[in-house]
Amino acid sequence: MAKNIVTFENLSKLPIIHGFSWGREAENMSEGFDDPSIIQGRVANFLNSLNISSNLPIVRISPDNVSFHDPDILELSKEILKRKLSDAGEIEVGANAIFTKEKDIVLTVKPADCAICIVYAETQEGEIYIGLIHCSAWTTDKLLPLNAIEYLLKVKLTNRAKIKIGITPAISQDFFYVSKKDINLSNWGGFLKEEDGKIFIDIVGNVTKQLKEAGVPENNIETSLVDTFAHAMEGNTFSHRLSRDENFPEGRYIVAVKLK
Repeated sequence: MAKNIVTFENLSKLPIIHGFSWGREAENMSEGFDDPSIIQGRVANFLNSLNISSNLPIVRISPDNVSFHDPDILELSKEILKRKLSDAGEIEVGANAIFTKEKDIVLTVKPADCAICIVYAETQEGEIYIGLIHCSAWTTDKLLPLNAIEYLLKVKLTNRAKIKIGITPAISQDFFYVSKKDINLSNWGGFLKEEDGKIFIDIVGNVTKQLKEAGVPENNIETSLVDTFAHAMEGNTFSHRLSRDENFPEGRYIVAVKLK
């Protein structure tokens, strides 16, 4: 594995390929901050390092850059391939949780401070789904992690004992605050603290709680407790909050998953 790519141990023996870019040699992966043709090359190199063909269709969660209205949770079929490509050659979807059972589609998302759940699930008949859940402060406040897993369990009839999840780095509670009007405080019990009139929230803690409440066994959840804000200060990644507050360079890393 390339040294600028991180994977999860609990997903490593499953019939999937996954990983996220990280470290000083992992460059910005978002065309919002670099030329799209350069980004296309970087993403291709990243995927090739994971032994994923960069010629496969790449579907990306992009809630801020779409002109159509997807639901919060979207199952992708080959119909998605009819959509227009972005300047970086990707198919953008506005849903914040995407799942597929198609082997020839690569699921991606390009976060900075938000936690991403990489999801593996099996039905009782052995059908496999993979997915990504984009866990921002606001999607977490809307209980998206809980609802996305309940979708897999109740709609796709997956086996809760076989659901496995890796949670990527996110901004720590020490550095992330919101206004009271931005969240439902009752959804953050045990995962918020108030200091100097600011509400500091623990996104990863709340996400993990929701996953367990939905029925995912605790031992099936692997969490990276790396803080994007602190690591961005060291040059290992990007943090939108750090860029906004301290004038550090903007950028995004990339998370990808594909069925073998």
